[in-house]
Amino acid sequence: MNLAGIEGVTPHKFRRTVASTINESAGVELASQLLGHADPAITIKHDIRRNDTVDGGERNRHTLVLRFE
Repeated sequence: MNLAGIEGVTPHKFRRTVASTINESAGVELASQLLGHADPAITIKHDIRRNDTVDGGERNRHTLVLRFE
């Protein structure tokens, strides 16, 4: 992430943010499938986070747009 000019973000934090965003917009089942988890409970336990956890207490002002084609 540092090579891309994104500081303070690890691949795991990015994965959690994407998982949480998919969960909020399309549900945990889709998030689980896209992350390759056999059981949505694994996704909930390890990757789904509330916004205050993902953003460190502040709402992220950037919008992540996911396109599935």
